[in-house]
Amino acid sequence: MSWLYVRTGNDSSGVTLLEWSQRAGIAGNMRDVWEAWEDWFRMLGDTHSVLPMLTMAPSVQSGQSWVSAAAAVLDAATLSTWSIETNDTEAARICVQTGTRALLAIADALGRTRSDTEPGGTGSSREKYEVARARLCSSGIRLKLVADQETRWREFQRMRDQYEDALFFVARRTFAPSKRRKRKSDRINANKLARLGRVDPQSLYPQSEGEQH
Repeated sequence: MSWLYVRTGNDSSGVTLLEWSQRAGIAGNMRDVWEAWEDWFRMLGDTHSVLPMLTMAPSVQSGQSWVSAAAAVLDAATLSTWSIETNDTEAARICVQTGTRALLAIADALGRTRSDTEPGGTGSSREKYEVARARLCSSGIRLKLVADQETRWREFQRMRDQYEDALFFVARRTFAPSKRRKRKSDRINANKLARLGRVDPQSLYPQSEGEQH
């Protein structure tokens, strides 16, 4: 997990991880990165689903969170799969698949039921997706053809929906335990978590350059 924060700072997101890959000269082939995180997700699922109390263990580093790290890597791999011209699409897809299975197993171990699941996921907005693409393009990363953009957006959203609901459930149970039923308007109270020093309020979604302070 520290590997991620050293490269992205505490403002970790899928976009900041991919921007780092461009600076490091590996944006065109991140196979080694995805395979390393695939192993991390596999270990995470094996340990945290068997011993759910591990989900509550805080990072030794202030402002770092395994949940936010998982979100950043999964979003980066999903963006890479459907938006970036790269040679590692299959490795990124497998990383997302493994991470999704891990989060689902952990969410189930934490008591998730059908009533906690929203059909279709909570959804990432098209606007945020386009902001992410614009940032990647401005960093010099080659994007897939614009002609297929609508299809790629739908596939990006479909892949993200597979893990997003479990991700938010785990985040709520980890940082803000509650027995109340999830509502569509129910989201992580990012500002509250930030005050607790547990998670960056923008860790799950990237900001545009104009929004950053």
